[in-house]
Amino acid sequence: MSAPTLYQQIRRTLTDEIMSGRYAAGDRFPPENELCDRFGVSRQTVREAIRELQSRGLLKRRRGAGTVVCGRQDPTLFVQEIDTLGRLFDAAQDTRLERKSEGLIAVREGLADLLGCQPGESWLRFAGLRWHVERNIKLCWTEIFVARKYAEVRKHVTPQTSGIFTLLEQHFGTVLTRLEQEISAVAIDEKHAAELEADAGSPGLFVLRRYFDPADELYQIAISLYPADRFTMKTQLLRQANPSPAGV
Repeated sequence: MSAPTLYQQIRRTLTDEIMSGRYAAGDRFPPENELCDRFGVSRQTVREAIRELQSRGLLKRRRGAGTVVCGRQDPTLFVQEIDTLGRLFDAAQDTRLERKSEGLIAVREGLADLLGCQPGESWLRFAGLRWHVERNIKLCWTEIFVARKYAEVRKHVTPQTSGIFTLLEQHFGTVLTRLEQEISAVAIDEKHAAELEADAGSPGLFVLRRYFDPADELYQIAISLYPADRFTMKTQLLRQANPSPAGV
């Protein structure tokens, strides 16, 4: 697993300080230049860390008061904001995988339709719980399917592993170039509710991701079931500028 980036290290330090009560609700948070001096980093790095603390509801900006502390209760346990594939790697570092089972399977027809692969194909399957690293809280039940030619990746999976796809790049050079994602609302069934310590029948989010390499070959699939109050996905969409007419 790659080391956390500077802004992630700073974000985690500041989160711990807020949650421990070092900064009380309503307190003015240290200004950016003070944090730059403290951590020896650029203003951009500090701004990135503060932006994530704001997205998690720990800080907010008030006109005339600067940045203030909202409190020690983080209303959203996991906010995933992705606008590039690089951010997907950053987000993976916030989690770890607790494996409950793993092994090669032959994909049956119904599952193949869901996953978007062919029936009878052999895939390496991991199943278990994904935890939030900082808060030590169960985020979701997840099942990860890896193309059989990469089955040796299981040798590199440890209790500290965040994303399997990061191991595939590190050890096999398999670069993620395209990601398909589907999110749908579901009711959490009894089996997974017990694993997640949630109420059976309570609202959940079902997330399906398909990972493609530079040859546009599907090499990893992940399905995850989140209790609705443990996951927020933030997306930013920008309007593409209209190209100039030819000859202008």
